[in-house]
Amino acid sequence: MYRTKIMRAAAGALLLVAATASAQDWSSCASDLDDLRRRADDASSAAQDTDSKQRKFKSAEDELRQCLQFPQIYDFLKDGCQSKRSDYDSARSSYRSQLASLQSAIEDVDYKIRSSNSSCGVELTRVQGPAPAMPAGVQRPEQCAVYLRYKGRLPYSSLLETCTKNMPADQCRKCLGEAAN
Repeated sequence: MYRTKIMRAAAGALLLVAATASAQDWSSCASDLDDLRRRADDASSAAQDTDSKQRKFKSAEDELRQCLQFPQIYDFLKDGCQSKRSDYDSARSSYRSQLASLQSAIEDVDYKIRSSNSSCGVELTRVQGPAPAMPAGVQRPEQCAVYLRYKGRLPYSSLLETCTKNMPADQCRKCLGEAAN
């Protein structure tokens, strides 16, 4: 008798799941997930662009520093390093702007995850809260922070694969803390 009640309860639960699944609008779910993929691709491109702008900024910063320390060697225009300072200011501005674009792209991904939760009828994990503490020795902390936001929310292997498209593999493993996975 007890077994019969359990079987009826299980059958009822299956019917409830089946009724819920048949009522789901899977075309909206598919559309939202496609949009999520596009926004994630956009965010990945923004991360690559951010990396490029950061390298240009660091290079301009090094050139300005060298010019100020050794003007007799590096101040080719004999303008008191003004051209180097202008290059530095421009690169810094471009880098900061790109960081803002990256943040916006990540927020778009977060928004689309929430939208997909509703249309797909499941609770996907959102990207939220501050990133975990930055591991020591990471050369690209801004980019690492992006990947750390997804740590524990995406499979480690997928996250590492995505990271290595934008950073050297050893830096990705350092960023993601390979020993912990």
